[in-house]
Amino acid sequence: MKKYAPRAVFLIVCFLATSCDSFDARELYADNLDTLTIINQQNQDNLNNEQSFAIIRKYLGKRPSDVKLLETEPLKSALMDIMGNEYEAFVEMMQNAAPLKEEKLIYSVGSLPDLSRIGFGYIIIDPDNNLLRAGIVKPGYHRTFGTKVSEMDTPAEIDRKCKSIL
Repeated sequence: MKKYAPRAVFLIVCFLATSCDSFDARELYADNLDTLTIINQQNQDNLNNEQSFAIIRKYLGKRPSDVKLLETEPLKSALMDIMGNEYEAFVEMMQNAAPLKEEKLIYSVGSLPDLSRIGFGYIIIDPDNNLLRAGIVKPGYHRTFGTKVSEMDTPAEIDRKCKSIL
């Protein structure tokens, strides 16, 4: 019995120390929860900063194919998410895309490499609001992906091209 006495005393002291009003396990948990919330918010802010389309401004005046724009993140992931199975057709249409222009919005228009087939693709980016819209246009067919037309303007050049082919 004497050999268990020190352990018993230790357990009793621990129990008494933790049962005091000055120690509340809920406070410890709340402190950790607040810390985790702050860390989670910082990680989310970093993720949002990494996903900004503002980085695309550095490619203005360059052809998307020359700078591999459609392979650049966050654009590639965003396009794959909004376009699904149509992504490959869109990339094909953007092979001969015109240099990126900015008129309030950043945009580019691309046509099919085979001139015997009529159609074009376009991409419109609002880097200030982090919005993206892509489109595929063929005779009698106009499909948009991403931000709705009512939420983001369409550059006049794209409107003219759409009207001429539709």
